[in-house]
Amino acid sequence: MKLGKRLFVWSCVAALAFSHLYPSNAANAASSSSSASSIKPSAKQQSITWNWSDSGDRDAREFLEEDYWFVDELPTIELKIAPIAPSRRVLLERFDEAEQEWVVLAEERTARGGLAEFLVTPDCTEITGDGEGSWCDYTQTLRLRVLKALGQKQRISKTFEVSFQSANSDDEEWGEDIEE
Repeated sequence: MKLGKRLFVWSCVAALAFSHLYPSNAANAASSSSSASSIKPSAKQQSITWNWSDSGDRDAREFLEEDYWFVDELPTIELKIAPIAPSRRVLLERFDEAEQEWVVLAEERTARGGLAEFLVTPDCTEITGDGEGSWCDYTQTLRLRVLKALGQKQRISKTFEVSFQSANSDDEEWGEDIEE
């Protein structure tokens, strides 16, 4: 009889151990109310949202130099992450057409409130070789990448386009209109 009780106890322990490894829907539903309150903050479902600081269109954005004479006037990209802990590293990446790869433009760490801000600048020094602050006519394909941290997975946003148009890009056409 002692052997039968031992065998029964060990089979219950084994069943309990395996039920935690492979929980059934019934067992999962029964334990969901008690386990919901014991979830660690790092294991909570994360939500990541981003917008332009001036509430502009997220899919495609065009900036004209005549509207933004100073780079500081350009709206920023505001990314918000919840839960706010742990602090997360966020990358703003540009797709390089020539190399066919993503290149990091900027890196930020989320501050209090889970917020990270990025300024997208029209500086095209790499393209023209002119001094800093020169505007060019070009379009960038961008994305935001939130790196993984303490139980939170890496997340990547949908791509979006940002276009810049310099103030003197239409001067040639404008001059032609006057001559006629």
